[in-house]
Amino acid sequence: MKKLLILAVILLTMITPIFSEPGEDISDSEPRFGLQASIFRYVLTTSNAMLNTATGVPTNFEELNDYPLTPGDVFTLLINYGANTERSADYITTYSIQLQPDYTIVLPFIGKTNVGGRNISELQAYISDQISDMMPVQFVSFNLTTPANFNVFIYGGVNVSGYINATPVTTVIDAIALCKGFKSNASYRDVRIIRGDETISVDISNFYNDADFDSNPKLLPGDKLYIPMADTVVTVNGMINYPGVYELMPDENLDSLLNLAGGTKTGAWDERIEVARVDKDGKTVRLEADTDSAPGFVLNNGDIISIPSISENADTITVEGAIYGKIIPGTAPFTAPTTSVKLEVPYYPGISLLNVLDKVGGPTPYAIIEQAQIRRPDNGEFVSLDIEKLWTTRNTDSDVELEPGDHILIPIEKTFVAVFGAVNNSDDSAATGIPHVNGYTVMDYIIAAGGIDYQTANVNNIELIDRDGNRTDVVLTDEVAPGSIIYVNKNLLQTADDGFSNFVTITVWVTTIIGFVTSIMQFSQIFQ
Repeated sequence: MKKLLILAVILLTMITPIFSEPGEDISDSEPRFGLQASIFRYVLTTSNAMLNTATGVPTNFEELNDYPLTPGDVFTLLINYGANTERSADYITTYSIQLQPDYTIVLPFIGKTNVGGRNISELQAYISDQISDMMPVQFVSFNLTTPANFNVFIYGGVNVSGYINATPVTTVIDAIALCKGFKSNASYRDVRIIRGDETISVDISNFYNDADFDSNPKLLPGDKLYIPMADTVVTVNGMINYPGVYELMPDENLDSLLNLAGGTKTGAWDERIEVARVDKDGKTVRLEADTDSAPGFVLNNGDIISIPSISENADTITVEGAIYGKIIPGTAPFTAPTTSVKLEVPYYPGISLLNVLDKVGGPTPYAIIEQAQIRRPDNGEFVSLDIEKLWTTRNTDSDVELEPGDHILIPIEKTFVAVFGAVNNSDDSAATGIPHVNGYTVMDYIIAAGGIDYQTANVNNIELIDRDGNRTDVVLTDEVAPGSIIYVNKNLLQTADDGFSNFVTITVWVTTIIGFVTSIMQFSQIFQ
């Protein structure tokens, strides 16, 4: 029994590494960079598993058309001479060709050839053309069999420093994977390739975030790879799409961090971003920022940024009436709501009327702006507002500091659409007024006015007069803006009939007058 127990322990010890993640340093339990580090660590580990553990490179070279020739590369040359009268089957010979340190290769039938400056696809075309010109062959192929091997020294913020066995297709990320990934707080945005007298800095986050392949270059013989520690590491949490720990570059700020972390979530309290910072005396101080000040807000190493939720703020300001309901871009056209809009805006100390108007898009053209007012929650007092002056001039002298619970009221005028002409409930001297409804068409308003009088109407001649007096021809399916006038013209026959009726009426009236005048003249002659 004791022997069986010992055997079980030995077997368990032997199989444990099999279930360990490839390339993962399971002894290192230190925290890594938040979301980005989780992604990078996963990719690095997966990349390591896909690498050839002996050479650190993939084994498929079929698509390496831009492969840089490197001394030590081994190629296979295959020549198919085809069949002839002496043999019925194709005659094929293969040769192993190695690239020498002086970038020369020795080819059958051609001899020693310098191939420096070419990539593999150019070399393949050159050799095929040379051999085909010298003798009758069916085809020639020249393929990379084994890439050159060389050592690259990696040091700094990696878990295992030292030399790795690299090839011309080994990338920076491959090399870091072979060293079992980053140490805690190592920089992944300032990875340095030392190539002779030149130092090349790459940000591998651009490779994953933007598919920037220049941020994951291939290594060359003689390269060294240095991973420095990150200078500025900050944490962001709360109402942010990708919370975690992020590295910032020297020219980046709070706005850069918010972009790296995917932006704030819906419902985030953007006006109350909290920054916890340890000062030079070791004390924690709390700072406040918002999305407007974020581009100029410089973060320090170790800062913790919290994005609270609007729901965490019990104090709000209510805005109701003729407002757009959201921030309106300065150059983009936007249709103003014709019904009252009501919004809750989070309160914070110092918030003003102009701040709130900016957040809700300001008053619309349908605002009865001279009647705007604030209702104070503590005593129910109404305070009149000069919103027109404040909104048009943005002069802070006209601004008002708000209090928690304030209710801003901007009355909205009732908007109508007038319908004239050949409709059942209208004549040329009186219009039918229909309350405006968003999305209603010409036909909707005509139906609301009693419908078209088909005996007199010309449905192909309907005009719309907007609030500015502009006249346009419309069809029944066109939408109608508030304050417009719809005029349904009469058909030509009806217009002629109306003219004839008016002519008869006028003729009778004139005849009557003439007869009356004649009678008076005859009556006056009696008394002469």
